[in-house]
Amino acid sequence: MNIITRRIAVFILATAAILGLVTTSAAASGGAGGGAPVTTVTRAGSAELNGWLGECYPEVDSPRGGGWCDGNGPDHQYRGVAGCSNNREYYGPWKWAGDRTKSFGTCPRGTRLYYATLDAY
Repeated sequence: MNIITRRIAVFILATAAILGLVTTSAAASGGAGGGAPVTTVTRAGSAELNGWLGECYPEVDSPRGGGWCDGNGPDHQYRGVAGCSNNREYYGPWKWAGDRTKSFGTCPRGTRLYYATLDAY
């Protein structure tokens, strides 16, 4: 499954969780409005990269969503993604795995954070 397919699946599950159609143990508190933003991690696999990608630590800091991933870069990287109430995603900068400096996408003023995710490879 490629990164786009995985992110579509994550979006569908996150939307269903927000609407109360499914439950998720990854729900985080801190969202404005309707329900708690859903926090997930999306990984893209590649056998030819050196080093390793460890566990990811998603965070919600409404109106921001993102976090960080353990590992070692520069071959492995991550970025934060915020899914907002205007049906758009906002991306944080790509960071090296293991740097622990965190990456966050931020929803614009007047919108709410619906979900937070990390893209990682």
